[in-house]
Amino acid sequence: MTIGVPAVGAVLVMLLYVPFNYICSRIIKSYQVKQMQLKDRRLKFTSEVKMFRMSVFQLVIHGISIVKMYTWEEAFEKEISELRNKEVSYLRKASLLTRVVQSVNSAAPYMVAIACFSWFVLSSPENILMPSVAFVALTVFKKLRRPMALLAPSIQFISKAIVCGSRINDFLQAEELERSKDVEGDDEISITLENCFFSWKNEKEHLKDVIVATQWFLCPKCSLSRYRLRYTCNREKYTPWLDLWEVGSQRCCQRFLGTALSGGQRSRVCVARALYQDCDIFIMDEPFSSVDASVACSMYEKMFGRQGALLKKTVVYATHSIEFTKNATLIHVLDATKLHKKTKTVMFEPPQPPDVRQVETVAEGRIKGNVYLTYLKALSYKWVTVFLVLIICHYITQALSNVWLSRWANNNAKQTDSSNTTDGLIIYVILGVVIVLLNIAAAISSTYGSMRASLALHRPLVKSIMRAPLQFFEETPIGRILSRLSGDVDIIDIPLPMNIRLVVDSIIHVRTLKPSFLASHWKLHERCYMRNLSDCDNIGGDQHIDACICRIRRTIYYMLRDDPLNTCFQKYFLPSNRQIKRIESAQRSQLLAVLSQNIDGADSIRAYRRVKTTLLSFYEDVDSFVRCRYLAPATARWLTLRLELIGNIMVFACAVLVALFNEMDLITAGEVGLCVSYALSITDLMNFSVRMMALSEANIVAVERIKEYHDLESESNTRSDYPLLDSWPHSGTIEFRNFCIRYGKSEKMAVKNLTLTIKGGEKIGIVGRTGSGKTSIARGLLRLVEEAEGDVFIDGVNIAELGLQELSLAELFIEDPVLFSSTLRFNVDPFNHFADSDIWLALEACQVKEMASKHKAGLLMEIEEGGKNISSGERQLLCLCRSLLEGGKILILDETTASLDYATQVVRECFQQATIISIAHKLETIGECDK
Repeated sequence: MTIGVPAVGAVLVMLLYVPFNYICSRIIKSYQVKQMQLKDRRLKFTSEVKMFRMSVFQLVIHGISIVKMYTWEEAFEKEISELRNKEVSYLRKASLLTRVVQSVNSAAPYMVAIACFSWFVLSSPENILMPSVAFVALTVFKKLRRPMALLAPSIQFISKAIVCGSRINDFLQAEELERSKDVEGDDEISITLENCFFSWKNEKEHLKDVIVATQWFLCPKCSLSRYRLRYTCNREKYTPWLDLWEVGSQRCCQRFLGTALSGGQRSRVCVARALYQDCDIFIMDEPFSSVDASVACSMYEKMFGRQGALLKKTVVYATHSIEFTKNATLIHVLDATKLHKKTKTVMFEPPQPPDVRQVETVAEGRIKGNVYLTYLKALSYKWVTVFLVLIICHYITQALSNVWLSRWANNNAKQTDSSNTTDGLIIYVILGVVIVLLNIAAAISSTYGSMRASLALHRPLVKSIMRAPLQFFEETPIGRILSRLSGDVDIIDIPLPMNIRLVVDSIIHVRTLKPSFLASHWKLHERCYMRNLSDCDNIGGDQHIDACICRIRRTIYYMLRDDPLNTCFQKYFLPSNRQIKRIESAQRSQLLAVLSQNIDGADSIRAYRRVKTTLLSFYEDVDSFVRCRYLAPATARWLTLRLELIGNIMVFACAVLVALFNEMDLITAGEVGLCVSYALSITDLMNFSVRMMALSEANIVAVERIKEYHDLESESNTRSDYPLLDSWPHSGTIEFRNFCIRYGKSEKMAVKNLTLTIKGGEKIGIVGRTGSGKTSIARGLLRLVEEAEGDVFIDGVNIAELGLQELSLAELFIEDPVLFSSTLRFNVDPFNHFADSDIWLALEACQVKEMASKHKAGLLMEIEEGGKNISSGERQLLCLCRSLLEGGKILILDETTASLDYATQVVRECFQQATIISIAHKLETIGECDK
């Protein structure tokens, strides 16, 4: 006997799932779009705080330096947390809807069974639900459970793939660089510009009718130097860019972006690289600004002297320095956007301290227990308990529904009337509804727990990174940090919670398949399991047969348990899968670092005609990453094949034995159906649970990597108990006593036994060659480097006894121009401490009011990432404006005047009462200092 026409009810229920999933997928997609937009803002904001993706690679270090010097860590943490909270709110909505849809989909077998059996029983009094009908149909319906359970996450992933594909398509549709063509030219004329204009995108001001550019800083001569001369020339930019290559070789990797070299050394390596190309035309932007005077003169003589390397070359270079124009054939002076004059006659970048490369280590062996404990605490014991109670109740109810169906079918087989049919159907429907509701409740509780874990793990991650000492950022490649903030956080947001829920779900489901469901007879089950097997061996006749059957049933049960699989699973698959995930994460960090570096150096890569070489190298890194990604599904397929084979053997053994028991009249037809139904279910469950356990342990590596950054060494406290006066610092007197400083574990002192007294209000100049320790003095004064010896006193207070935030009230350090991609107001006053009128006064004092006022947005004008849409000098003045607003008795200038023209030197006017320490390469930049 078969179901017949009532099977149409099952089809109708399945059809209802289609619009339900479609509507929910559209809603989920809208949440995902908003969540990814907020994620972009968070990552961009976070990366800019550490300057991960700035075009000027020195800002990788100095961006976080600015944050630490102003002790803005807490404020930036708050901003990032707010973005993260908004992101998680959309993620929570999408996850809740996904889990509800998933729960409803996984209940499809019961909904289909209820519809089908109800139609069958209620359509005619003659239709009696027999075991042969009920369990054949139920077995078919249960085959829908796993595909339907995976339907919701599949829809979610497809929606996310569509969103990601759209975003990638927008990127691929962006404007591309025009390919140049080889043309014949006049050998007697090197460069001719006729009726040309050069401007930045969306800028009205432009340059025209110029050949050689030297100018006052407000003139955007970089626009000219960045003009592409059809790849027939070589260009060296204002900011030296170094790839991950060794000096003198073509491959990496001494230090990320050259941070093992000082600023002057990086500049000289870049100039040497340009000369090595032996091009016909060279374009250089401030090639001598980041080296001291003697080195600059030596370089100039060797490049442009009587026997200089560029004597017979066409060279166009932009400079502020008059002394480097003496050998120029023609000098063009630019004023604003116009050619000011032609004539025969007509200042930049600090050094870096040395640092040591830190290689990323890949953990090995089993995941430590404290990693699981960390995630368990992040989930909250409350939500874990609620979820476990609900999911256990769900599967107990599910087991009861199957037992009830078995009894109901057996009773129908014994009766000839249908008097109890309605009562049995009502109970079965009630159990089915309870199953669905418990599953939805468990899904909701797991979602709230997982979102809490995402926030609980992300918050200390950001705090730990922000509070890490400056040396950490100098030693750690940006891709490694960004990988934690993006890839690993993404894993703890969605895949890890889903995997863990499915693992718990599957394990509890398997454990609810008690031996009682394999019993061939209820009395036999009670007899065999209420007394020991040894007692069964001592009885004779029928009881001995019962004992043998008990052994067989126990054998089936232990076969269906996952114990025989644990050895194969743990010994071979799990360690390999876990280590593959670790290596994949490390490869992702390297890939992000290389990608960021190539974006930063795009101009240099094109100028040196190394686009193809760079792409090939990048493709190799991508291939290495993809190989790691490929190994994960490959090992999963290896496991799946073996699990399917073992599962099929189990099903075959169970089917043979229950058929034998039925022939011996030891079990009823309903119990035969129950046994076979569970044997088929348990095969899929075991396969699925083992794979989910593997994925969970692989993804828990993300928690391991995030926890590694939770335990980063932290800098000193921001506050202390020292009783400071409100007026401190009152004069700005600084005293160094046997002051020494070193970087990392280096035995060499950057500054050794410095003893110096600077009176309040004095203007002190510090001049020295590259790498002589000038910047190290300033860093030590601000306690940006803790490996210091000796004492430093400010107005009689030892700075070692102060918190970093208290120390920031005394000193303002202006080094490289560091700007964030936000409004002008945000860049000078990130946290709205000052009124607009105060900001306008500060802009006017720093001579950048005109630049701001000519924009319609005024203080709300957008500053691009790193301040790319304004000149270097304007960036410097905005940073100076930031310091002017903050006030303070001590000001440290580290080569700040190198990018400024003499007409815009506002320091002496705005900081007359402050103690100023000016660090420079060149004597002329500190001519007004007291000593």
